[in-house]
Amino acid sequence: MSQTGQLTSGDVTLFFRRFGSPGQMPVLILHGANYFDSLDWVEIAATLASDREVVALDLRGFGESDWSPSLDYSMDAHMEDIHALMAHLGWERVQLLVHSRSGRMGIIFAANFPELTAGLIIGDSALGNPPSPPPDAPVKPPLVFETVQAAMENFTGNSNPPRISWDEERARAALRETENGFMLKRDPNFANIHANGEENPTLRFKGLDVWAELARVSCPVMILRGTLSDRYPPEKLDRLAKDFGHVKMTEIQSHHDLAGQAPDAVIGAVREFLV
Repeated sequence: MSQTGQLTSGDVTLFFRRFGSPGQMPVLILHGANYFDSLDWVEIAATLASDREVVALDLRGFGESDWSPSLDYSMDAHMEDIHALMAHLGWERVQLLVHSRSGRMGIIFAANFPELTAGLIIGDSALGNPPSPPPDAPVKPPLVFETVQAAMENFTGNSNPPRISWDEERARAALRETENGFMLKRDPNFANIHANGEENPTLRFKGLDVWAELARVSCPVMILRGTLSDRYPPEKLDRLAKDFGHVKMTEIQSHHDLAGQAPDAVIGAVREFLV
């Protein structure tokens, strides 16, 4: 059984699912951008929580968490959210299990807050430095579909289709019915780093190179690579093997949706790694 909770961080209220009870080092799960919120990780979180607390967070702009009214999805805001959650839960240190887009968040948190990070598990993240929209980019409207089936079909053509493309129950949970149809519970401006459309020269974590940050991580690190995914072309695998000997690579027979397609393999690998 899980408990749900909320907390305030910056200009949003964040939603999370909490499993287990205090014991071994807790785990925080952060979902990816196309795998829309913490619901995708419920099975894994519940199983890992047999001897510890495990929390799966809806990132700001996703799922049941608020969309930032100032459009602040900067890395600084995400770091503040993790700090706020840990303070809310009374956690002094944490192990991070991060998937896809959240891989960058986990790496930057672990590199810059080593005293708070006991371990880092990176689930099939591309390890890239995605471009962000310019400050004057137009605000994108919510993504609305006429039917649930239309929403599912929209994601079917992805190279690594998310669960909502083939699981209608999951699709319904990712959508909110409105008078105009079914709205995806994901702010289409989630990649924006310019609060209120303005440059912020005080941002601490703007423009960091994910590879340089990964080299700075001092806690144990494991990458879960989906062998059927396209996130790790040969040149990235070569770079990891050559320059990142401290990073353990574990292969999972899966496409990008590790939690949906290979939960047992993920659980087995993570359990062996956790402290």
